Amino acid sequence: MTDTHESSQEKPMKKSMRINILDMYETRPEDLILDISATHYSNIAYIQVAERDVILDFLALPGTKKEGKTVVNGVRVYMSHVAAQSLVERLGKLIENAYNEGNIAKLDFSRSEDVQLTTEISRPIEEEKT
Repeated sequence: MTDTHESSQEKPMKKSMRINILDMYETRPEDLILDISATHYSNIAYIQVAERDVILDFLALPGTKKEGKTVVNGVRVYMSHVAAQSLVERLGKLIENAYNEGNIAKLDFSRSEDVQLTTEISRPIEEEKT
């Protein structure tokens, strides 16, 4: 009886390469170039918290009239919850430090309990001189 087993041929060993993704995205400070592609002014922000993101709408009010409609320019920024929490913490500390150092206007909140929050604007009317 003849042996019908195929002769075992040695398969060449495949070489593997290990890639560290972290190395691909690592940036040294001297290799960083900041490219701010747009700048916008905002005097109010609306914030929404969704299940997976925080949405910040930075608006420039009061807007301008265009074809009978008010157009309000704005920029929307999506952030993770962690990034938004970091922003709140850092921004709070920066403003507190600037306030304590006298670098920003001090607001008088002594009458804040008497003030009702509203979106309406009221201005004193000057009396006509007669």
